[in-house]
Amino acid sequence: MMNDNKTIMKLQQGLTAFERVVNKEIHYVYFKEGLYQELVFKPKKANFMHLCGVEYQNPITKQMMKPTQFYAALKSNKVSPKGILKKSFTDQKLQIINCLEDLTKCTVSIIDERTVYLNLSFQKAIRSRKQIFCLSLISTQNEIYVPNSLLNLRSDKGKNIHKGYPVSCMLYL
Repeated sequence: MMNDNKTIMKLQQGLTAFERVVNKEIHYVYFKEGLYQELVFKPKKANFMHLCGVEYQNPITKQMMKPTQFYAALKSNKVSPKGILKKSFTDQKLQIINCLEDLTKCTVSIIDERTVYLNLSFQKAIRSRKQIFCLSLISTQNEIYVPNSLLNLRSDKGKNIHKGYPVSCMLYL
């Protein structure tokens, strides 16, 4: 289990990586079954807390923080280890949260088919080409995708995740 200082450090690293994509619209182009396909990805600040696998309770007021409040507090270095409420899978997520920086590189692949991993089912995902992470996605309006869950593929079970289709190019809007 990660100690408090390491947890805060990992959250900060994850925030730095997520800052590169948050509130941006990224178009990933990949080749599937003889045709170029496009995945439009638009992560929001509200998605970050869930990707970390934490909840946060203000240690003074005992109020639970909303995801956007947590994002702002972490960004301004106002998160205390005493307020972090970990779940059983938090440490696994935090081990790879800094890998979110790969979302800005053409070294990722797109999973474009129904996939079941542990208790999670999803239709699309962005994953590292090496067996490190998979970011499952959910569709919002107009076929725009947002993050759903960050999966650590460094276990034997990670080998069951489809390799995906390599990204050919990316467009930031």
